[in-house]
Amino acid sequence: MKNPMIGVDLAKAVFQVHGALRTGEVQFRKKLTRKQFPAFMAQQEPSMVIFEACGSAHFWAREMEALGQEVKLIAPQYVRPFVKRQKMMRPMLRRLSLRHASLRCVSWSPKQSSSSLARRSSAAGNA
Repeated sequence: MKNPMIGVDLAKAVFQVHGALRTGEVQFRKKLTRKQFPAFMAQQEPSMVIFEACGSAHFWAREMEALGQEVKLIAPQYVRPFVKRQKMMRPMLRRLSLRHASLRCVSWSPKQSSSSLARRSSAAGNA
């Protein structure tokens, strides 16, 4: 594939995964469980993986970066215009691939662990 993008809609049990080229051509649409998702992504060639920024997105962003993927987290307020009947990745990838929307990303810390954040917040609470 040339310049692939993979959009992932995170959920509790089943993830919706949509793959497309930057030309807008859809490559695949899959429903994967939490167990299947890392194995599936390990088989994919390096690509841009797009998540909506949420609590678990930072964890999955670190996991995907460890697999050699380029990760982008999009702020929820920029995802909302794409949501139709709880389905967001397909129209969002289509618009992004056709370059009608700019990709406004959330910064994230790939190296910082959540345990160091918990230590900092508990230390601040004890003061």
